[in-house]
Amino acid sequence: MDIATYNQTELLAQARLSSWRFQQIFSPLAFEQVGFPARIAHIGQIRGLLSGMHSPSRIPGVLSELDGLREEDLGQIARAVAIYMKWYRSVFSDETVPIPLGDLMAYYLAYTKLRGIAGRSRVLEVGPGYGLMSLFVSSDPAIETYDMIEITQSLYVIQSSIGRHCFDESFRAAALPADNPAQVGRLGGARSSVHSHLPFSLKMGRKFRSTLYPWWGLDESLQKQYDVIMSHSNLVEMSPGARRYYFENWKRMLSDNGYVFVQDFGHTVHSKNIEVLQGLEDNGFRALVKFSGAHRGKRFCMVNLLLVTERHPAYGQAKSLLEQWVFQTENEAVRQIYGLDRPAGRQMSPTDILKHAVAKIGVG
Repeated sequence: MDIATYNQTELLAQARLSSWRFQQIFSPLAFEQVGFPARIAHIGQIRGLLSGMHSPSRIPGVLSELDGLREEDLGQIARAVAIYMKWYRSVFSDETVPIPLGDLMAYYLAYTKLRGIAGRSRVLEVGPGYGLMSLFVSSDPAIETYDMIEITQSLYVIQSSIGRHCFDESFRAAALPADNPAQVGRLGGARSSVHSHLPFSLKMGRKFRSTLYPWWGLDESLQKQYDVIMSHSNLVEMSPGARRYYFENWKRMLSDNGYVFVQDFGHTVHSKNIEVLQGLEDNGFRALVKFSGAHRGKRFCMVNLLLVTERHPAYGQAKSLLEQWVFQTENEAVRQIYGLDRPAGRQMSPTDILKHAVAKIGVG
């Protein structure tokens, strides 16, 4: 998805708006307030963005929550680093590849939890950051569909590039129309030199495994049904109107056995955590997990939410989101998702993690 096409398609979408307020509600005001480049004009600006949104100082907390890294973890991380490097080198000719390790490790932590959900066939992520979850879910055979919603132009450009690299032709950037409805130059007769040089074409069915929706296309995704809806590190950064729009639809969209899964609320720019919790509570969600801190010797470095609707079989165990802490450790799904029975691994420094990845993929 190139920048110019995104901008032009966005202009066409703006011309169809029934109210300017819709775009205002889904504008990345939080990014603009803190100075993050919400829009870019040149592909080279991606370099500066990839310095990372999350500091590497978060990595020790991630490793503590994981209780160290096992060989399986190191293999997954090395594979993700290899895919990321190959993607970066397909865009830039640089010899040195900047690795946003803080973001990568935070997303790996989230992926270990997603992987603990047995019924994760259809997944939606709202606000996927750089799109690093694709590095992990693209090789997960249990995930048949992984869709994303992104309202920020600069991040959409990065996510679509990474998504295309990870999912190849089964990736769809929904900011680009699927078909050209008004082709030009087909009115000539059989002897027309223009007509005679038209390219041959073949019609083939398409099935997309991953679709990335822009702000003006989010209603298409909100008409689907998902087994997991994720939104990490951004709920308090949304406008109140955007949250209401999402929460009112999430309850309807979620499958009977589905979960809303949140790791971290983000930075309190527009709202406070209690406003997020109240909004979810008002829309009928209840918590199997609402927790941060130490629990039975395991320390969780970020706030975690695992939510269900009244249609879920475990709804009777779920508690109000307004309670202080909720952690239903007797629930088998909770134990799997949050790794309560996970064997301990190796505690490693960020440098050691990268060194191990480099050795495993044979670069450097």
